[in-house]
Amino acid sequence: MALSRFRESKTAEEEVNLVRNAVPKSTQYKNKWAYGIFEEWQRQRLVKVPIVEVAGLFKTYDFHQVESLDTPLVKMSVLSINYRLTNFVQEVAKPSKERYPPKTLYGIIAGIHRFLPEQKLSEDITPLNTSDKRYD
Repeated sequence: MALSRFRESKTAEEEVNLVRNAVPKSTQYKNKWAYGIFEEWQRQRLVKVPIVEVAGLFKTYDFHQVESLDTPLVKMSVLSINYRLTNFVQEVAKPSKERYPPKTLYGIIAGIHRFLPEQKLSEDITPLNTSDKRYD
C-alpha cells in the first residue's frame, strides 16, 4: 500500500515519451505535411533573397537581416520567418496550381506553427499571434 496519494516522479526519458505521445498522430502528420509544403516552396522559389519593393508591405523592413531561402525555416530568425511566411502565403498553391481554400491555408500555417517549436527550441515562435510584435 502506498504511503502517499501522489505518484512517483517520472524520469527524463518518461517525460519525453509522455510529451511525444501527447500529440495525436494525425496532428503530427499534418504538421509534417505543412512544413513539407513550405520546404518544397522554398526549394522551387527562384528568388532566394529578399527584394525591396518601394510601395510594398515591407518597405521599412531591415532587408539586410532577412536570411536567404537557402536557410532552413527552423534556423531562421523571427524577422526572416515573418517575411518568408508572408511570401509563402501569397504564393502557395495546390499541385494543380489552384489556390488553397482559406481554411486549408490557415491549417497549413497552423501546422507550421505547431512544427516550429518542436524543432526551434531557442525561441517561442507564434506567427498566428497578432499581439506578438515581432511579426509586425
